[in-house]
Amino acid sequence: MKKQLHKLISIFLKKLRNASALDFVGVFLVVFLMGSAYFFLSRKVEYLDLTVRLLSYEGPEYSFGQNKPRSWYVEQVTTGKKQVDGLGRSLIEIVDVYQYPGPSIYHDVYVTVRLRALKNNVTGQYVFNGSPLLIHDIRSFKVGDLLLAGEIVDLGTKEKIFKKFLVTLELDAQGVSPDFQNNSNALIEGIENHVLRALKEGMNIADAKGSELVKIVSIKTQPGKRSFVEAGNYYSVVDPERTKTTLTLEILGEEINGNYYYRKESPLLVDSKLYLIFDNISVIGKISFVEPVVEN
Repeated sequence: MKKQLHKLISIFLKKLRNASALDFVGVFLVVFLMGSAYFFLSRKVEYLDLTVRLLSYEGPEYSFGQNKPRSWYVEQVTTGKKQVDGLGRSLIEIVDVYQYPGPSIYHDVYVTVRLRALKNNVTGQYVFNGSPLLIHDIRSFKVGDLLLAGEIVDLGTKEKIFKKFLVTLELDAQGVSPDFQNNSNALIEGIENHVLRALKEGMNIADAKGSELVKIVSIKTQPGKRSFVEAGNYYSVVDPERTKTTLTLEILGEEINGNYYYRKESPLLVDSKLYLIFDNISVIGKISFVEPVVEN
């Protein structure tokens, strides 16, 4: 075996010494063409739909869940805006804008863009402008006169699964007001009466496309209470300024990883907190009951 290997090496070295410059050029061209063919055949240009959750530049750095875009910026994000190359080919185009409108100056906005990306057929990786497209990555895209900046949340078009749920929500006494302070060492039960007056059966929350996300089916109330200890005795008295309130809601949940969520982030689970923003009031409460609605 060693003799055969030594013989082969000797033949190779002999031919190498006798090779001309033209032989070296020929070998180089063959290797170059094979490498080029692999490079080009393993990659192809495709149009990819990519979903970005918009973030804002206003903070010192991007902050997930907090740094949301303002209304004046969201107004500029419209479908049809695109960026083209010198040959007139579309490089990136906004094909869909999905948001949850509300009275806040900040919004949750999901933008789907169709971009001309390079796909590696071996790894399945997509590249745009020399950088790989990765879920959870923070990227910015120039689209006409607009700069889109946000977190990549989806690559490609996946069919979304929605289901309607019947949810019982016990409203928190504190609500969402940052001015609420309880310095009396008393246990307070019930929301303030002016909050209750703003809630009506049939009130709903819809997305920007008009799809109903939340609907108040019924409102159950009980007198509010204030409980405290004084002189070693426990007292529980009716608080006329507050009312214990329980809402029965129909909520549209989206399936994510086997569970259902409201607005993609709030889990529809018993004992979870749920924050709702209606047109004229915002409330927060604890979920005490969840049941899928049986469609007829």
